Amino acid sequence: MSYLSSAIRSLRTLQRSPEPVRRKWRWGASAVAMAIVVTGWVFYLNFSLGPVKTVAPAATEPTFFETLGKGFGVLGSELKNAWGALERGGESLWGSFGANLSAPRSFSFIREEAPAIPTLFEAVPPVTLPVQ
Repeated sequence: MSYLSSAIRSLRTLQRSPEPVRRKWRWGASAVAMAIVVTGWVFYLNFSLGPVKTVAPAATEPTFFETLGKGFGVLGSELKNAWGALERGGESLWGSFGANLSAPRSFSFIREEAPAIPTLFEAVPPVTLPVQ
């Protein structure tokens, strides 16, 4: 007897078995397939990544308060730059506002008539639609 005929006979026996037995075999086959895939993936990663280089640890780690102080320093410089930009913008805004206040005012109630139809398009003649 060959292995193929033995496997076919086992498969037919499994097909004739009750549903709970087939469910157990299904879970088992899924677990074996998953183990094969994960094992292949791990071997591939080990092969493709190569040996891991070790990095020397830092001499001293900064303390929490050193990190907090550096953060406040960066925040302070950013706020200082933003405040300077705001002051420069405010000066130019105030200067233009003051120039507008000191300029003489004139009002005109006469306006130029705008054309009702844009001149970019050519006129389309009216078309009468058929009546049913």
